Amino acid sequence: MKKLACILCGFFFLSVAQADEMAGQNKFMIGASGSFGFMERSSEYYNAQGMEIDQFDGDKSLSGFGGSARLGYDVYFKPTQAIRIYADYIGASFNKDEILGRMNLNHIGVNVDYRYDFASGFGVFAGAGAVYNMGKTNLGNIDGIGAGFNVGGAYVINDYVELELRMKFIVAEYFNNKAVNPVRLPNGAGAGTITAQNLDLDAPMYLMLGLNVRF
Repeated sequence: MKKLACILCGFFFLSVAQADEMAGQNKFMIGASGSFGFMERSSEYYNAQGMEIDQFDGDKSLSGFGGSARLGYDVYFKPTQAIRIYADYIGASFNKDEILGRMNLNHIGVNVDYRYDFASGFGVFAGAGAVYNMGKTNLGNIDGIGAGFNVGGAYVINDYVELELRMKFIVAEYFNNKAVNPVRLPNGAGAGTITAQNLDLDAPMYLMLGLNVRF
C-alpha cells in the first residue's frame, strides 16, 4: 500500500512539474509577413442560342503581392505540442484583368492551429478557421464569410523571435457563374460568334514569409 501511495505521489508531482514547465512555454504571439497570392479566373463563352462554345479558353491566372499580420496565444498541452489561437489579416493587390480590373482582396480570420515542435528548433503546424472576405473589382464588391485552411513551419531563432513560412487557402463564394459583357473576344472568334460570357472566380491561396515575436 505504501509503495502504491509513493508511486501515485510520484506521478502527481511529475504531472505538476510538467504542467508548470508547459505553463512557462505558453506565450502571446504577434507577427507580420510579406504575402504572395494566386488564384484562377475562369470564364465560359456562349453563342446567341445559349450554347457554350468550348473551343475558346477564357481562363486566366491572377497573382499579386501584399502583406499579413497576426496576433494570438500559444497554449502548450505537452512539452512539444501546442494549440495556437489567433486572429490574422491578409491583404493583396492582384494584377490587372480586363474583366475584373485591378482587384484588391482583404481577409480577416479567426484560427486554431495545432503545432508540433522538434528538438532542433523547427516546428510544423496545421489548422483552420473562419474568414471574412472583402474586395473591390470592376464587377462590384466582394463581401462574405468563408473558411481558411493553414499549413506551414517555423524556426525558433531565439527565445522571443521565430521565422515562419505559412500557406493559407481560403474557400468562399466569390463570383460564381456571373454573367458579364464580353470585354474582349478570344483570338479566332468572329464577329457575332460570342454574345455572352460567364465568369467564375476561384478561391485564392497565399504564401507568406515573416517573423513572429513571442512573449
